[in-house]
Parts: sequence; structure tokens; C-alpha cells
Amino acid sequence: MKTLLLTLLVTFNIVSYGQTDTSRHYIYCELEGVTKFMSPKVTIAIDEGQAISIWKDERLRDEVTGKIRTFNSMIEALNYMSEKGWELQQASYMNAGSVIIYRWILKRPSL
Repeated sequence: MKTLLLTLLVTFNIVSYGQTDTSRHYIYCELEGVTKFMSPKVTIAIDEGQAISIWKDERLRDEVTGKIRTFNSMIEALNYMSEKGWELQQASYMNAGSVIIYRWILKRPSL
């Protein structure tokens, strides 16, 4: 009986070492959307932890024209970021008079 118990303990111990580390590391960013005055359209700025200057406009720009990119809604902006591999982690917003400021935290697996 003792040998059976010992055999089972050794077997379970060996099987438990077969597990792999499934923890993933993520990169996070903050997506800040600001509505235009009297319009549902939004412009967004993406903060990935880079140094931000008060002199430089950090809003997302069109790659071709260089103009500030405008989205019809925050959901369109989220779909844009989703195409780039980002997924929504947390969402919040703040009412500032006639302007709404959205702050969404996104994440994606690190490379």
C-alpha cells in the first residue's frame, strides 16, 4: 500500500512539472479622445509613455496629408486601434462643458 501511494505521489509530481508559463507581458497606451465643439466627431491622442512636449500637438495625424485625423466616434477610433493589435482594457470619460474627453486604456501583447 505504501509503495502504491509513493508511486502515485511521484507520478503526480512529474506531471505537474509539465505545465508551461502562460503569463504574457503587455504594452499599454492611453487613447484620449476629445469631441469637437457641438459635434460628435473626435480627435485622438495616443500616449504610449513617450515624452510629451507642451509645444507639440500630439493628436493623431493622417500619414499621407499630415492633417489631424478626425473620427466619427470613439468606437471608430477603437476599431482603428484594434486593427493595429490593441484591445480595450478600461474606459472612462469626463464632461467639460460642451466638450467630452474620453480616456481609454488599451493593451497589446509585447513582441
